[in-house]
Amino acid sequence: MKNLFKNQFESVSNMTTKERNFLLCQLAVKEQMNTIMPHEIMQLEFIQAIRTANGEIATVLKNWEENPELDPRR
Repeated sequence: MKNLFKNQFESVSNMTTKERNFLLCQLAVKEQMNTIMPHEIMQLEFIQAIRTANGEIATVLKNWEENPELDPRR
């Protein structure tokens, strides 16, 4: 079990931003379709943690605040 977490984190952390965002999109679709597997949920959470730590999420939220027409939540 310990290796599972380590391997999932290493695989995600070694990806480029573009690769992580692509995987994020794939996993988000699987989550919406209720077909996501447990190890994929871990990948999704690791990606979001990396994006938060890198400031990527804050940048997106700031962009949406400055350009509300781009905000998909509205």
